[in-house]
Amino acid sequence: MTRPLYLHIGLQKTGTSYLQGLFLGSVDALREAGLDGSDREVHVVVTARDLGRQIPSVWQQGLQSGRAITFPDYLARLHKTQGTPAPIWWQKDLPAVLEKWSRHVPAERIHVVTVPPPGAEKGLLLERFCSVLDVDPALLDQSSVGRANRGLRLEQAEVLRRVNAGIPDDLKRRDVYGDVGKRGFSVKVLGGAEGRPILLPESERAWCEELSQRYVDHVREGGYDVVGDVEDLLPRDSAFAPDEQEVSEEQVAQVAVDALTTMVSRQLTTHRTRKDRATAEAAERARRGWRGRVRRLLGVDAGINR
Repeated sequence: MTRPLYLHIGLQKTGTSYLQGLFLGSVDALREAGLDGSDREVHVVVTARDLGRQIPSVWQQGLQSGRAITFPDYLARLHKTQGTPAPIWWQKDLPAVLEKWSRHVPAERIHVVTVPPPGAEKGLLLERFCSVLDVDPALLDQSSVGRANRGLRLEQAEVLRRVNAGIPDDLKRRDVYGDVGKRGFSVKVLGGAEGRPILLPESERAWCEELSQRYVDHVREGGYDVVGDVEDLLPRDSAFAPDEQEVSEEQVAQVAVDALTTMVSRQLTTHRTRKDRATAEAAERARRGWRGRVRRLLGVDAGINR
C-alpha cells in the first residue's frame, strides 16, 4: 500500500517555523518511527490562522525583514489589492491557496490545520499537526525550537520601522539584514520588551469578519480535511483595538533610549571582558617574565659559587 508523503505549505505566521523547527530537530526519532522520505502519495498540510491575528503579525514580521511601511498604509494596500494575485495576499488568501493545490491533490488529502484561538491549551497546535501525520508529539525534541520569530509590540515596531526607513536599500539584503537588523536588533534588542499588542483598528472589524466568514464557508464547502475547529478562523473580539493605536513621540523616544541602553551595555560588557582578559594575560606574562629573570640570576650565582 502506498504511504503518504506530507507537504507542509504554511501559511505565513501560522506556527510554521515552530512546527518545522521541531520536526527538523527530530529527524532521527521520526525516521525510527517510520516517517521518512520513501513515501509517494502526496498529502498537503495547510496551517491557517484567523486574519485578525495574522494580518498584524505579518506586518510586523515584514518590519523584521527591513520594510518600513506603516500599519495604516499596509491595511490600505490590502484593501486595494484584495481579490487580485498581488504578493501581499499570497500567504493570506486561504481559498486561493486551497484551490491551487486542489488542482493537483484531491480535497480529502488536503488537511487544513487551524491555529487555536488565544487562551487555548499550550501545545494544541502541535497536537493537531501531529495527528495528521500520526506522530506522537512526545517524539519531538522541544529543545530544537528557537525564538527567531518572536513578535514585536506596537511601540517597538514603530521604532524598528523608523530605523528601517533610514537604512539604504542595498543593506536590506536578506543575508545581511537578517543577521543584524532582524536577529540582532529586532529579536535581541527590541524583542520581549513591554508594550501594547498590535491589533486591527475597530474600523476594520466588519471587513475582517466578513472576509473571514467567506474563508470558513470555503473550507466547509470544499471537502477538505479540517483538523481543529474551522471557526478558529473567525477573529475574536480581542483582535480589535478600540482606537487607532497611535504611538506618541515620547513613547518612540523611550523605546529608542531603552534600545540604545541595551546595545551600549552589551558593548561595554564585551569590552570589559576583553579588557579584563587582556589585563590578566599581561599580568601572567609579567609573572612568567620575573620567574625567568630570577631563574637566570640564580643560575648565574650558582655558577659563580661553584
